[in-house]
Amino acid sequence: MMGHPGRTSRAAGARRVGDRLGGAVAALAGVGSLCLAAASGADEVVPASASDMIASRPADVANIRNLVRVEGPIDGSLYEVGLKHDVPPAVMIDLVTLFGFGVDFERDIKAGDRFELMYEQIYDENNQAVRSGDLLYAALTLGGEKLGLWRYRPKLGQTEYFNAKGQSLRTGLMRSPIDGARLTSPFGPRKHPILGFSRMHQGIDFAAPIGTPIYAAGDGVIEKAEVKGGYGNYILIHHDDGYDTAYAHLQAFANELKAGDRVRQGQVIGMVGTTGLSTGPHLHYEVHVNEVAVDPDSVRLPPRTILSGAELASFQWHSSLLKIRPTVPPDPLLRQYSGAR
Repeated sequence: MMGHPGRTSRAAGARRVGDRLGGAVAALAGVGSLCLAAASGADEVVPASASDMIASRPADVANIRNLVRVEGPIDGSLYEVGLKHDVPPAVMIDLVTLFGFGVDFERDIKAGDRFELMYEQIYDENNQAVRSGDLLYAALTLGGEKLGLWRYRPKLGQTEYFNAKGQSLRTGLMRSPIDGARLTSPFGPRKHPILGFSRMHQGIDFAAPIGTPIYAAGDGVIEKAEVKGGYGNYILIHHDDGYDTAYAHLQAFANELKAGDRVRQGQVIGMVGTTGLSTGPHLHYEVHVNEVAVDPDSVRLPPRTILSGAELASFQWHSSLLKIRPTVPPDPLLRQYSGAR
């Protein structure tokens, strides 16, 4: 359930004009080699053994699933650092999207910070990489504080990523519906750059190259996908608990998206453009609560799921499997509790 956002003051660490957001690139092709990080931080190739192989789903009956563990310093864009370690782009997109709920990649990451992740790599019978599998564990160490996330499927819920306290990382709405963008105009009164007079700016603007993917901020139903005056190509999504999000000046809608379609959080819904009253390529993003526009940076929503009791104990036991360097994990249990496909 979504809670109503606080509207009285700007939270500490709120974004400012000029901030650059995210680092994920919507590239889904390519896979990397099998490598595990050695204690020294250097990469070493570890031969797969029978106990490294994880049972495949029927569609992958002839394939082998190996666990890959990578770690190292964050000496640039988190996404690009992962690619340097041969992590598949799709895995890095998952990682950056997940941490994007609570980490400001432009300001929170400093020299000496590190990343760690574990994912499945799928090979065919000829030991050729076929595709990447699920991201099972990820961690960022920022300023000496480690934030770990584990993939877990509760008995009566959907597969999600949880922190060490058993709190789902995902909230009702993502902090930002775009990666690698720069905040150029905040919420509030301003002089319109084209019309020339002052009026309320009911959202925030993110500058980004034309064609940059735009994501649905939360699960919901498309209310509008149309050309709307000065907004240009415009999408309005209705979410639970009186929340709506709007996306304007799009170049195009994704996959012939139309009103009535249901979308998932993080799903690509369009691409950045400069349609309507626009001085350059950017996304104009709005959040409405009960049809009233609010500052998107003021929206603070609780975790979607919080584990407790026996379910929390089960999760903690599962997460302990991945805290130990898992060259020989208990494969069936690992797959059962992580909700791996």
